[in-house]
Amino acid sequence: MKKYVILLFTLFLVPQVFADKKPEALLNKLFAPGPLIMGHKKIEATGCLDCHDAGKGVPDNKCLTCHKEIRPYVEEKRGFHGRLSEKCISCHTDHKGRDLDTTKVDLDSFDHSRTGYKLEGEHSTLKCSKCHVETRKNKEVRKGDIHFLGLATSCKKCHEDDDVHRFRGRFSRVDCNKCHGSMDWKKDVQFDHKRDTDYVLKGAHRKIKCNDCHNVSKDKRKPKFVYKWLELQKQKCLTCHSDHHGKKLGPRYRSGNCTQCHSETTWKIEKFDHSITRFELRGQHTKTKCTDCHKQSKGIAQKNFNWSGLKTQCNSCHTDVHSFGQLKSKKLGLLTNCSTCHSETSWEKTHRFNHNKDTRYPITGKHLEVSCSKCHTPVRKSGKKVTQRRYHWKQLLSKTCENCHESPHTKKFSPKFLKKKCTECHVSSGWEKKPFKGDNFNHNETRFKLTGAHAKVKCGDCHVINDNQVFQFKSFRKQFCIDCHDSPHLNQFRKETNQKSCAECHNTKTFRKLNSFNHDETEFPLKGAHKKQRCFDCHMRISPLVTSAEKKPKHWHKFVFNNLKQDNCRTCHNDFHDGQLSEKCSQCHNEKTWKKTSFNHNKDSDFSLLGKHSKVKCSKCHELDRTRRVKFGKPAKTVRVRIYKMEKDSCYSCHKKDDEHKGQYGNDCQQCHSEKDWKKTKDFHRDFTLHGAHFTVECSECHIDNRKLSGMSDNCLHCHQKDDIHSGNLPQCQSCHVQQFWEHSKFRHSMTFFPLRGVHRTLDCFECHAQNRYEGTPSECIVCHEAERVTADAASGTPHPLPTVNECNACHNQFSWPGATP
Repeated sequence: MKKYVILLFTLFLVPQVFADKKPEALLNKLFAPGPLIMGHKKIEATGCLDCHDAGKGVPDNKCLTCHKEIRPYVEEKRGFHGRLSEKCISCHTDHKGRDLDTTKVDLDSFDHSRTGYKLEGEHSTLKCSKCHVETRKNKEVRKGDIHFLGLATSCKKCHEDDDVHRFRGRFSRVDCNKCHGSMDWKKDVQFDHKRDTDYVLKGAHRKIKCNDCHNVSKDKRKPKFVYKWLELQKQKCLTCHSDHHGKKLGPRYRSGNCTQCHSETTWKIEKFDHSITRFELRGQHTKTKCTDCHKQSKGIAQKNFNWSGLKTQCNSCHTDVHSFGQLKSKKLGLLTNCSTCHSETSWEKTHRFNHNKDTRYPITGKHLEVSCSKCHTPVRKSGKKVTQRRYHWKQLLSKTCENCHESPHTKKFSPKFLKKKCTECHVSSGWEKKPFKGDNFNHNETRFKLTGAHAKVKCGDCHVINDNQVFQFKSFRKQFCIDCHDSPHLNQFRKETNQKSCAECHNTKTFRKLNSFNHDETEFPLKGAHKKQRCFDCHMRISPLVTSAEKKPKHWHKFVFNNLKQDNCRTCHNDFHDGQLSEKCSQCHNEKTWKKTSFNHNKDSDFSLLGKHSKVKCSKCHELDRTRRVKFGKPAKTVRVRIYKMEKDSCYSCHKKDDEHKGQYGNDCQQCHSEKDWKKTKDFHRDFTLHGAHFTVECSECHIDNRKLSGMSDNCLHCHQKDDIHSGNLPQCQSCHVQQFWEHSKFRHSMTFFPLRGVHRTLDCFECHAQNRYEGTPSECIVCHEAERVTADAASGTPHPLPTVNECNACHNQFSWPGATP
């Protein structure tokens, strides 16, 4: 062992003393294929592990520990070294002599795109030293050669003196190649003014040079570039262009938003859109010259015209021929607003004004021939000039005609009648046409329209009573019939019917021919067969006679019926069922046909028809009573009464003869049987529900030897004693077993004093519970495993301690018996 230590000491420490004096270290000569390169010679003696990883070659991280200038490029995967996938040793080999140069580059064949920066255009023609101006310093070999590492790819690093933009703000952080290409600096421009700025170039702006806008210096030798105008949003076009209009435009057009009138294609306005002034030119205005409205002094150039100051009101340019003044209308507003009635297409055609709709006074008849000024007289003048006419009358609604005309009836009519308007009697087609002649007065406009025989009656027959003129009558609700006519009915109707008008039943053409009376408005609407009956089939004649002062005696018909609200059909019809059922016949019958009933046995009776019962005819259960008869129909006939009110609703009342059980189980058959199928029972096994295999067993397999259906025990052993493998030593079978799967027990051994674990879970029950013994089985291990203990003692030669000393589970467990841990 000491020999090896001395040998290692000789190999590693002795060469250290003479390393500086020999060209190659002894250690390197012994183990390496050759000398290291000039730059690595210092680590040749003792630094093998500076480059090598024992048994793992030369990892890159060893190289990067010394060559720190390369590490950032490799880690950030940029530059020539960062884009390579090969290891350092694949290019920079060593142990091939001091003169080997592993970093030399062939400048003629080197592909510059491998550095991540492709040389294009003028760049591809330049020499390397044109850009890589630094030289190799503090290097062992090729001192003074080009140093390629560390040069940035930004254009500004080389061309900062060539930057004519001198950007500030967000563009100062953008490199030149964002807009310029390397093929041709001026022509290969990728800048998009719409995309890269907030200002889109349109029209003539697209044709001008950049410097025309961005070079604000007046001295071409000293350019001054501006790329951001803070006032652009506010001043808009005025930021670059001077305003030659000055204050000759309205305030809304002095904000610099010249594009309201001018376009960017050409400054000259080809067709001005006057609608932007909020006064659109229409009709005759479109044919008028600008200077006809915007009047200018002579000798002023058009560009210096004053376009402000005009008002939009018509009367600011046009004379008010109507002399409205400042009069306002509730409907039309300020009347001096000519556009309310007139249009710009034709001034004389007032196509918007309608005297009948736009004013409170429609013009008809003779008024159509009267000129406007005949009614609208002057109320104010200035010299001979009329400044205002009359267009409003306060009492127009109450005293229409009297505003212009005097009434000739002042002393002829009563004060009450004089309050009426003239138009209630007279018409505008001619004053002389009076209503009493019966030609022009429209009685239909009053509260009483003249129809039938009334149209032939003279006015005085109604309106002259006792030589007095009467034009208003009291009984408006009854259509004025009782004001002229006596009622022949007196108190024959109900109170609410007596309050109605005679016109409800009678008409003015002939009094005897009745109207189509709407019976639905009474307490008894007519439906079905009732609608086909004549009135007097129900409203029969009765006594006493009714007399009046004007008419001959008439028979009194019955119009008042009691109990109609209770829907009592017995008021007119005999009871076909002889009092068995409710008095409300409409529960089952309807007016369309008496025989077709709407009776629902399930809803309207106490016995619902289900299953087979729903298919049985009514007469099968409801038989005719041989002892009862009633009179029914027209003419009345004596018919037998059918029994509908059954004495009992139990099955036994009808099916006593069908009872196979002979009354053994009572009268409530529905407890077991259903109406759908008599043979199939329902819910029979209530005290012992059938599940699993029991559900498929025939009844006779359990109920044998004519055994009764009742009184059977629910104890499993009552039928399955011979199947009990436990010999009756356990509690009820259902405690562990179920009817669906007898062999699958729901017994849980974990609920006993001995939970099964490990190997015990795989054993058959009989291996422990011999002779069907389940209760009282000891839980001590030695009871079952005495033989195994004896065998184990014989094999090992070391006896186990007695069971009384230690239990087996003190050393052993149920999962793995060998490998005890005493």
